[in-house]
Amino acid sequence: MIYQCITEEGDHLRLDVINSDIGYMLKYYFATQGNPLRLEAQQATEDTYYTTLSNGTNLVMRDPNNYYELTQFEDSDTSFYIINAITGQEMNHFSCENNSIENDQYALIAQMEPEHFKFKPMTNELRNILTERFENR
Repeated sequence: MIYQCITEEGDHLRLDVINSDIGYMLKYYFATQGNPLRLEAQQATEDTYYTTLSNGTNLVMRDPNNYYELTQFEDSDTSFYIINAITGQEMNHFSCENNSIENDQYALIAQMEPEHFKFKPMTNELRNILTERFENR
């Protein structure tokens, strides 16, 4: 496990990284209040784009239907958006404000070095597409 937190609404967000024969796999788990934790999305790193922001780290993944955008800021605040790949409509959004379950866990930023995870660098072309697609968010 690399990160877990509980939102102000009581939703639970957990991220795992699995090392397999095909490379790293990122898995996202969610649980809402009263419901068990379950796997919601998993993406191979070949579909993952990494960029360093002035105040944090951003990962964008895509499956055929959705974009998954994860951002963690230097103050450990974390946001996770699920956005429809066709319409750009926000399907779900999770925010955690420095309320990690494990106080001694390492920040996501410190663990997700692009050289280690073999993420693709964010290109200007992709950034423009994502900005245009997500501007209604």
